[in-house]
Amino acid sequence: MADGQARAPSEGSFRAMITLIRSRLDFRRLMIGNMISQLGEWLSYIAVSLLTVSSGEGGVALATAYLSHSLPNALVAPLAGRVADRFDRRKVMIYAYLAASLVTGLMLISAMKGDIWTLQALTFLRTSLSSFGMTARQASIPSLVSQRELYTANALNSLIWSTLFTLGVALGGALTATLGAQTAIGLDALTYLASILAIWGLPSLRPPQATDATEERAEAPPLDGGGQLTSRSGLWACWRFARTQPALASALLSKCPLGAVNSAGWMTLTLMSSHTFGDTTGVTLGLFHASRAVGTGAGPLLLSALWPKSSVASTLWAIPVTVALLYSERLWLSMLCLLLWGMLLGYTWVRSSAHVQALSPPEAIGRLSAFELSCATLSQAGSILLVGAIYDLGWGLKSGVYLTMGVALFTGLWLYRLEQKSTTA
Repeated sequence: MADGQARAPSEGSFRAMITLIRSRLDFRRLMIGNMISQLGEWLSYIAVSLLTVSSGEGGVALATAYLSHSLPNALVAPLAGRVADRFDRRKVMIYAYLAASLVTGLMLISAMKGDIWTLQALTFLRTSLSSFGMTARQASIPSLVSQRELYTANALNSLIWSTLFTLGVALGGALTATLGAQTAIGLDALTYLASILAIWGLPSLRPPQATDATEERAEAPPLDGGGQLTSRSGLWACWRFARTQPALASALLSKCPLGAVNSAGWMTLTLMSSHTFGDTTGVTLGLFHASRAVGTGAGPLLLSALWPKSSVASTLWAIPVTVALLYSERLWLSMLCLLLWGMLLGYTWVRSSAHVQALSPPEAIGRLSAFELSCATLSQAGSILLVGAIYDLGWGLKSGVYLTMGVALFTGLWLYRLEQKSTTA
């Protein structure tokens, strides 16, 4: 047994990922579907961003382009979490991908007309529909892997995200520069249909309490007297449940400071690509996003041993890196900062997701995952609007970033203290 344990791959390693892919057929199907849809989303992401920058609408419009890709995750979280915990998650993903494909087709028409605001509104709607699929996918992972494989599964998901982000933004920039933004958006619509084919072979992924139709119709209070979640519990009831468990509460909130740091860094790298380096073709922006994406994939692989019990410590280290990015006036230095920035935030995302999945009751993991994503997205939304507004008022990018980093530092230190209490209790 000692020899077997010695040969066992460590969590989050390449060997552990390969073992997971080979041994978990249904998880492999889930990841393939995710890979296809993500690639398409990044194609249109860079296309919409570049269309917005070239329109000359200003910092708030640029922030709106970012929000159209993120804010819906928070707004639809209450409904998406309930749907993921009440219906077959396989079917939820299929229907969400199909609807998203149709809306992306409408985005293509708006891009062809040059209607930026309609394009962003449709992007908002598309992301709202995709959120149902994303929540169902996250809630399905603990059903397809063992608990000891959760960190590896999420690390693999992060590596896929970073690889496809790098490839997607590169392809998106190239397609936009050569064939136009419409081509990138059109391909995005097709990838959703391909994702449906990839996950079609998954088994039924009905949550525990949805196996009996009579339970679906049962009247249940939001939270029973014993403090357990029921099928009728909402997000607020989920939070009341989590508050009694400090480890789960800190994991659920750990993406809040991450959201603030991520928003400030996104605004910085986007504006620096054109203002500091004078590049309006999207090449520098693509290099910046690629550096960030490579870091996001490498972070969970390289940093897993540093903070195994903390979901927020790496975010605290990302704060000074974000500030350093403001003063990096050389391309190589900016890319290095973004690499480190991506590593630290990527590790935070993976570690916190694994903690939430491991600590959540199986029958409520959809709602708790939605709650976590909602907290992260609202933090991102508020932070990026703040930075964009301060920039448009003429106070400068640095003022907005400093203020946002101050909020992230205060929140991160509070959560770190909560984590320490939960581990020593």
